[in-house]
Amino acid sequence: MQRNHTDWFVSHNNSVDIGSDYEVMAVRNHKYYVKVKSLHLLKKAEEFYGDIKDLICVDLGCGTAETAEYFQDKFMHIFCCDYSSGMLEYAGKKNLKNVTLKLCQSERLPFDSDSVDIVLMYGLIHHIDTGEKIVQTFNEAKRILKKGGIVVVYDFNPLNPVSRYIVKTCPIDSGVNLDGYRKSVFPTTFYLGELIEIMKSSGFMIGKREYLLFFPKFLSALLPLERALARIPFGGMYAILGVK
Repeated sequence: MQRNHTDWFVSHNNSVDIGSDYEVMAVRNHKYYVKVKSLHLLKKAEEFYGDIKDLICVDLGCGTAETAEYFQDKFMHIFCCDYSSGMLEYAGKKNLKNVTLKLCQSERLPFDSDSVDIVLMYGLIHHIDTGEKIVQTFNEAKRILKKGGIVVVYDFNPLNPVSRYIVKTCPIDSGVNLDGYRKSVFPTTFYLGELIEIMKSSGFMIGKREYLLFFPKFLSALLPLERALARIPFGGMYAILGVK
């Protein structure tokens, strides 16, 4: 399915209510999925680094800084980056600790080289409108990371039918194409292997790759099973960890 609609974030960027609109219009049980992803990231960071309290984290495409709500007491500092001033304005009302909001493009980051420990991309890549910008986003992530630092990418898994349905029906993803990468149709969802290809081309070594969000909210009691299912390619999202 290919769509020529403008990405929702672009078309709504001048709305003074974009932040509140986003949190209302996102997929049902959106906050549950944010929590699962955020706790997953914290677990991966602890597995990789051990102690994470002195780390600097950059959250690219942070939106309304929902993930920072889980990170503010865990990392030394979080830089929440987004190109939308309206989203950041809404995020600023949350009075988060150890958080700095940065207005910027993901392909031009206002950080020194070799200066941060973790770069996160939660659902960002499928909203970037050209292949060149995606490559530059990863190049910039690699530039600002310290040697041995990690980029962690979370995105929809197109092999999961629920994820495909969300892309087709959720207003937030109204401009996103399914399976468009090989046809150079952007913005698009990516299969895990396609993003790994791009990350390797930017010089990242690929560490863990896992699937998550196998269970909806009403089955959340089963979440402890996700660790055992992490290599089965049918979770609603995947996570890829790349190392500089």
